[in-house]
Amino acid sequence: MACRASYALTLGCAGCAHGQPGAELFVADIVPTWTEERLLDDRAKPDINKVRPFTLTMPDNRHRAVGEQAGDAWAIGRTFAPPSAS
Repeated sequence: MACRASYALTLGCAGCAHGQPGAELFVADIVPTWTEERLLDDRAKPDINKVRPFTLTMPDNRHRAVGEQAGDAWAIGRTFAPPSAS
């Protein structure tokens, strides 16, 4: 996967009195992507279960697996009911 950085956001508080470092979040556009045919589904689209993607989490510096489906996009929110005010 190739990305083109669009911009960077400074997070945290670099230079704060407590000395904790800040961080930068880079927002990028994904440009071309490549994969092996064995990772595609029958419609020639990437199959997430075959690809088994992971992500890096901070500040614990761990790789975490992207897992099971949590819901159907653009549909799961229709059943959301905010808590009632008491």
